[in-house]
Amino acid sequence: MPNMSFTNNAATTLASGISAVATSLTVATGTGILFPTLAGSQYFYCTLENTAGTLREIVKVTARSTDTFTIVRAQDSTTAQSWSTGDKVELRIIAAELNNFPKLDEVNTYSAAQTFSVNPVMSGLTASVPVFTDGSKNLTSTGTVPTNQGGTGLTTFTAANNAIYSTSSSALTAGTLPIAAGGTNSTATPTAGGINYGTGTAHAYTTAGTSGQALISAGASAPSFGTLGVAGGGTGQTTYTNGQLLIGNTTGNTLTKSTLTAGSGITITNGTGSITIAASGGGGGGFSSWQVFTSSGTFTVPTGITKVKVTVVGGGGGGGALAAYDGNVGGGGGGGTAMEIISGLTPGGTVSVTVGAGGAGAAGGGGGSNGGSGGTSSFGAYCSATGGGGGIGSTVGNGFAAGGIGSGGDLNIRGGSGSFVNVGGGYGGASFFAGYTSPTVGTSTTGSPYGGGGGGAISQGCFAGGGAGTAGVVVVEY
Repeated sequence: MPNMSFTNNAATTLASGISAVATSLTVATGTGILFPTLAGSQYFYCTLENTAGTLREIVKVTARSTDTFTIVRAQDSTTAQSWSTGDKVELRIIAAELNNFPKLDEVNTYSAAQTFSVNPVMSGLTASVPVFTDGSKNLTSTGTVPTNQGGTGLTTFTAANNAIYSTSSSALTAGTLPIAAGGTNSTATPTAGGINYGTGTAHAYTTAGTSGQALISAGASAPSFGTLGVAGGGTGQTTYTNGQLLIGNTTGNTLTKSTLTAGSGITITNGTGSITIAASGGGGGGFSSWQVFTSSGTFTVPTGITKVKVTVVGGGGGGGALAAYDGNVGGGGGGGTAMEIISGLTPGGTVSVTVGAGGAGAAGGGGGSNGGSGGTSSFGAYCSATGGGGGIGSTVGNGFAAGGIGSGGDLNIRGGSGSFVNVGGGYGGASFFAGYTSPTVGTSTTGSPYGGGGGGAISQGCFAGGGAGTAGVVVVEY
């Protein structure tokens, strides 16, 4: 869109007078439409003249709203002054406008990009000015760029789409990129999938390549297709077998093909030894190490480990005691179990481990009291398992000591209840790792490890006490 705007025969008068410093003027009602409509950076020039024709001022109009003009005063070597109602406002040709147009006999400078609807015709060009073509036409003699200016010295294209390359000293054949510039000096068309790299010596495609192969140069000679020497990180191998990998190194050893067999993993051999990577699920998966806590402590996450499997078992409850030679008494409950797989751990981080103690067995001598409850085991705040309840003494009443229960785990298991029998001792409850504990005549029977409930006392001419429950355990696999 041109910035300077014009209309024909635009002339009117001032609707009211203006001072010498006014930045707007108003023309007679309805006559503003005679002047250009402006947008953006467009403008036009107006000449103000008194009715006597003795005074004139040129103003630059930068915006027009109906009959009101926004103006810049004193343009084209004129002087701003006051004007009266009825003075002339006209669109005239002035020197400032004419000087904005290009002149055929002068050097013109364009401040904006120019668009030509047809190609310009140039004449009188010197030999250093190029004429560009579309690749199918000859260059004129004036279109030659000398080699000392980065040109080629050539004046014609040998074929459409060929490029003319040059050095700084000599003219080259069209379509050829010299070795010094990374080319091959070959004009042959590459085969499908091939790549022609420059090597320092002229090479053409002399061997047919198969689809997907590349010609890779290794020095002063043209190598076979598909071969990359070991010195360049290749294998020296030229063929693949289905299911094999070619792996190279830079030590000069030619590698044999690695073997990939379903279910048995990958074996890589380099002439000095081999590495076997077991297949998923083929014995190398899951957790390969563990740490067993039989007392409270701290687990430190090993290097390279971020996931563990934890099994937490609470302590077993103690067995109850007899109050008479032929009373009823119960065994302690087994500890509960929580199992959880924990991810997102930080190597070197620590987790507090608590191992619950076994409950004490009830004292003998005719007291007939309950056994003590087992303690709670936990792995930090991740999961925990309560201990089993104490066995029921013969003076307390009938009942079964409840087993402990896991919480927070992916799998939470309740321990076995302690049994309660007539005229005899009850069995201690089982845990995840411990079986039921059988009572023994005339003595206290400790529960089985880990987390087993203590056996209840069996009377046979004595007031026997209950057996103690065993401590729990925390097992961390990684």
